[in-house]
Amino acid sequence: MIKFTDEDIKFINENFDEAYDILHMYDVEGVLITIAKFIAAYCYDAEYELTELGETAQSVYTRIYENNREVLEK
Repeated sequence: MIKFTDEDIKFINENFDEAYDILHMYDVEGVLITIAKFIAAYCYDAEYELTELGETAQSVYTRIYENNREVLEK
């Protein structure tokens, strides 16, 4: 089971049409890949700087990675 914080769940629910699948069906690698693709597609400005949304998404990505490190390092 993937460890999500309440903040992670809220972000995913607000920003992904497939939120239920992300939260209940994806493995941790799938979650991280989905968030990374979201960041690449929607979270940079014209100068390729992270937007505020991008900074939030990056924080969610990092937190999910850190909270599930033991699964990722197997």
